[in-house]
Amino acid sequence: ELRLLGRPFKLRLVKAPDAADTLRDLGSNIVLIDPLATGNGIMEFLRTRLCEERGEEGEEHENNEKERRRMGILEEHVGDDDGTDGMEEDEDEETGPFGDDQFRPEDSFDPENPGDAGGTVVNVEVESTSGPETTSRRRSSEPTPTTPRPRPSSSTASSSQTHKPEFVITYNGQAVGSGVAMLELFRQHHSTQDTTKGLHHMWETIHTIHYNLRSVEEASDRFVHASSSSPASTTRFRLHAPLLTEEIQRSLTAPLTISDPTHDALLLLRVLWNITKHIKNPADRLPRASFVNARLTTKISRLLQDPLTVCGGGLPDWAIHIMAECSFLFPFEVRKLFLSCTTFGVPRALQAMLGFGGTDRHAHEGEGVRIGRIQRFKVRISRNRFLESAMRVLELSHKQPSVLEVEYMDEVGTGLGPTLEFYTIASREIQRRHLHLWMETETDTDTDTDTGTTFVRCPNGLYPLPFPQDANLGRRERVRDLFRFLGRFVAKALIDSRLVDMHLHPNLWRLLCGDSLTLDDIASLDRSLYTTLSALRDLVEQKEAIEQDTTLDETTRTQQVEALRFNGASVEALCLDFTLPGHPGIPLKPNGAHVPVTLGNLREYVESVCNMLLGEGVAHAVSAFRLGFEESGIPIRTMALFGGVELDELLCGCERLWDIDTVVEHTRCDHGYTQNSRAIKFLFEIMCSMAPHEQREFLEFLTGSPRLPLEGLKELHPKLTIVRRAVDPRSSPDDFLPSVMTCANYLKLPDYSSKDVMRERIRTAVAGSAESFHLS
Repeated sequence: ELRLLGRPFKLRLVKAPDAADTLRDLGSNIVLIDPLATGNGIMEFLRTRLCEERGEEGEEHENNEKERRRMGILEEHVGDDDGTDGMEEDEDEETGPFGDDQFRPEDSFDPENPGDAGGTVVNVEVESTSGPETTSRRRSSEPTPTTPRPRPSSSTASSSQTHKPEFVITYNGQAVGSGVAMLELFRQHHSTQDTTKGLHHMWETIHTIHYNLRSVEEASDRFVHASSSSPASTTRFRLHAPLLTEEIQRSLTAPLTISDPTHDALLLLRVLWNITKHIKNPADRLPRASFVNARLTTKISRLLQDPLTVCGGGLPDWAIHIMAECSFLFPFEVRKLFLSCTTFGVPRALQAMLGFGGTDRHAHEGEGVRIGRIQRFKVRISRNRFLESAMRVLELSHKQPSVLEVEYMDEVGTGLGPTLEFYTIASREIQRRHLHLWMETETDTDTDTDTGTTFVRCPNGLYPLPFPQDANLGRRERVRDLFRFLGRFVAKALIDSRLVDMHLHPNLWRLLCGDSLTLDDIASLDRSLYTTLSALRDLVEQKEAIEQDTTLDETTRTQQVEALRFNGASVEALCLDFTLPGHPGIPLKPNGAHVPVTLGNLREYVESVCNMLLGEGVAHAVSAFRLGFEESGIPIRTMALFGGVELDELLCGCERLWDIDTVVEHTRCDHGYTQNSRAIKFLFEIMCSMAPHEQREFLEFLTGSPRLPLEGLKELHPKLTIVRRAVDPRSSPDDFLPSVMTCANYLKLPDYSSKDVMRERIRTAVAGSAESFHLS
């Protein structure tokens, strides 16, 4: 079945009957199109053939060829009305699955050969404005041998774009969406009882698609609907966590969308799962493995490893519904595969399914099928004002189906290493303290000694700093733009499988997915504040219980209320006001700094603090993050497939220390070294003796990222390779530093005279790294 994806469909593009006479009809031609090309590819093809101005003959032919290849249009044949003249009926023709967001090998992205670059580089320049300058430190490294030369200035980000006409295309009377793949479209209309016959029939048929120009009214109406989409769900909080939380109540009252004899059993399991999640003591919870269903896992895994089922939109409804509503029945790896196969687009789905279970996606290339090749969107940025440059990069690329690749101005490095460094530095820049974006729970901060600026320290993860409603408009827009960028940044990292160097708090993910929080959730944000608020809440409940006690007379009731104390002091003696604890500049109500807290308004105070921390105070950040995330094409609710720890692993990989067995098994020695070489043994011993911070620095020196994939060195691609660095025979190896090719995880290590010398040279290379990638 996989080989079928390498065969093109035959397509006839016919002008719609109600189209204007001035619109040219292409119905006499037969077009060969990739099965994974989408409706957008056809629309772009129609624009190039019908609407764009033609240049000189030679240039026109070259541009049309490139454009057709980019959109998945493999070949166009001019024939008679029956569509047979000029057609090539070579059944053995193998072309490869390149759709409108997939490309030919010469324009493709290969993580194991990142330097094989092609295409235009977009120069991203940010004008200098008033404000603190930030710089980023990095090491010297080597580029791949095929470093591209800078492109003309016409490729800058400021290039103007001309208006493009919109087309409406239909198949069998039904409108075709811009993101619908041809395989999915034709499979829906040509499915039969005999699956094998039905699949082959799609390639034997000449499919007719009608096209017409979209009217002005349709385009305007489409814009209005897009602009008036429903707002994001409101960020909510509750003062108490009831016995049955809102989530558990929903699981009891909201019916499953699965019509099956197992409905009641699944509903009960969902209730038990939600109860288990809310048990505070981990030792009292049922282990997650006890909920995993082996048979359903096997069945879903088989479906997700069928290329035609996934690429053709053939997943059954029950599979989609049960994963959305009962994801706890499946292990992490299967849920991760489901996310890749159903959310990140067809090219990445192919790569994910072929990599699942240890399958090598390159093994299929020997059969003549190139799998999951994705074009790169290349940008070149300056290291000055890094955060502003990163925001501009994501503004340009967050909707691009291609893989983002970053280079740096005036540097020769290209490929995977500089790109990983971009994600690492950008994730650090957003954590700078002067931005005032995050709550800090510890007083000590990480300091960059070069710049004197600091990064926030949030051991439990980043959580938005509450934002006063009366803040000035400029500050409000700045915070909104930064969180919108962060949403785009996180989504792009997930789509491109890039690791970031930051942890997001589980409470933030819960808010993003629409869950409500309670006062108890403050415990993981600020333990001391939670202790104080809990005690104040108990005081409020005692006061209300006394006031509602009908057995007490008015005098006794008043005396008992006045006798209430917080750690031996009255509430008034605490000298609290209506500002956020620890943040006197954030009022909880208008003129809150001048409103004292008393026993009479204590409930209002506790609720206001919770609302500021968990509700309205962070709603602006949550909404902006959600907007940026979903602009990349990923519904934020899909993240509900994972728990907070799992989401952190998806984004950040692992930070486990390696041991000698792992290092030996998952490294390759070549070009002068073997596993038994003295220098290699020295290196392995040094690596295994590194402290956590030393391991991070060494990893960043090797790969561009201080983090490893989820499975550690085992999942690192390309595999860590160590070769002997050649030196002049008249020189001593001890006089040279190790060098790396970060794009290929390739370490060139001199044969040092002792382990101590090697350790010192490695430390020097890591600590004394320059701020750029250079030839070594």
